[in-house]
Amino acid sequence: MLVSPIRRGGRLAEAAELARMCVRRGGMKCLMFADSHRFVELVKRHADRAGFGDRVRGS
Repeated sequence: MLVSPIRRGGRLAEAAELARMCVRRGGMKCLMFADSHRFVELVKRHADRAGFGDRVRGS
């Protein structure tokens, strides 16, 4: 599945929400591309704070 951002609450919040949706819907594996490694780290941190970070990996 390919998803284009809608920009509801900023790109960090939207990326974290998409990751949460993938985890919630049966533990789907997700591949996320970002502008920088820093952004991926921020999404991971956001997932950790939201309580599903153990199901998300960033590299």
